[in-house]
Amino acid sequence: MAYTTNMSDDEEDIPETEQEIEEIKPDEKKAPPPPVLEEIEVVEDDEEIEETVIESTETNEDEEVVIDEIEEVEIVEEVIEDVPFSIIEDVPVYPGCKGNKKALRDCLSKSVQKFVSRKF
Repeated sequence: MAYTTNMSDDEEDIPETEQEIEEIKPDEKKAPPPPVLEEIEVVEDDEEIEETVIESTETNEDEEVVIDEIEEVEIVEEVIEDVPFSIIEDVPVYPGCKGNKKALRDCLSKSVQKFVSRKF
């Protein structure tokens, strides 16, 4: 079975160009030499080592768990002292309010009333 391709006139006007493709070779890194082995000292296995036996921590539902002693710990709560309102020196500032203390207080009062009347 033969295949044929019809090329239009536009495709014939495209010039063919050849470009050299430069082959990029990856850097060849040599593996570091293996470490020099120290002399291995052969030790005779004459000495007996006493191994510790680790008991199983699994329990059965039928077994009673013996508790030696329960130590109670007191929980100490931090007491935060209330600051009396009369001691607060800086008045809260509403965004956009400027001036001395009296002007700030009046602006805050008006702004809060305006906000409350709009929202509620």
